[in-house]
Amino acid sequence: MRLVILLMVGIIAMCPALGDAETRLVIAGTGDGQEVFEHLAREYQRLHPQVRVLVPPTIDSSGGIRATASGQCDIGRVARPLKEEEKRFGLEFKLLAYIPVVIATHPDVPLRSITPEQIVSVFSGATTDWKQLGAGTGKIYLVQREEGDAVRIVLCKAIKALRHRTLPGYIAYSAEDAVESILMNPGTIGYVSLNVAESVGLNVLSVGEVRPDAETIASGHYPLALPIGFVWRPDVDDRIRRYLDYAYGPEGHTTLRALGVLPAHP
Repeated sequence: MRLVILLMVGIIAMCPALGDAETRLVIAGTGDGQEVFEHLAREYQRLHPQVRVLVPPTIDSSGGIRATASGQCDIGRVARPLKEEEKRFGLEFKLLAYIPVVIATHPDVPLRSITPEQIVSVFSGATTDWKQLGAGTGKIYLVQREEGDAVRIVLCKAIKALRHRTLPGYIAYSAEDAVESILMNPGTIGYVSLNVAESVGLNVLSVGEVRPDAETIASGHYPLALPIGFVWRPDVDDRIRRYLDYAYGPEGHTTLRALGVLPAHP
């Protein structure tokens, strides 16, 4: 992880076109919700063309927290609150939004909906062929997330029968890895955030006939929702404060809702 953070810093340092420290913001961390964070940054740049906002590839929530604490980035993007041992860094944390976590397959899988019971059967390894789901024939290949990963926690919290199980299949250690593994391998199924899945054309399944979006999360009908937010140092300058005010304010909320994301604060 330290190597990844150092590489990120090196990339930033070699990009003078991104602006100097007075006109540049670096927001590093989780890859879950990457499209949401990138879209927020683009909209801010549209409103403030003198500022360049860099949203580098994932270094995970933990990496974003450490990079923020050490001053290697301005704001950390996270898919979970601070852990107890991370509170020693003295960072501020605020929830930004809830993103639907979706069950997604390779685009060629002819399946449109899956029940909670089928989710348990598939991801526990009991259901192994697509014909058992009425979706053609062929082996089901699983992409799981590591234990402790925010997306896996969301899945197991909503689908309680998956808790405390050893889940078979390929373990993806980042959102990018999970999405690429599903996209590049026919017959594959996994769980990722909605915006990332849609950005690459994965087949997003309804859960019990309920489509994942901001409205179904708000109503409680869609059970899988990933909290995302920012962390920052308490002594931020006006440049960082203005971005946070935008992201958590009316303009940011409008952008989030346009993406099908539920703002955490009205």
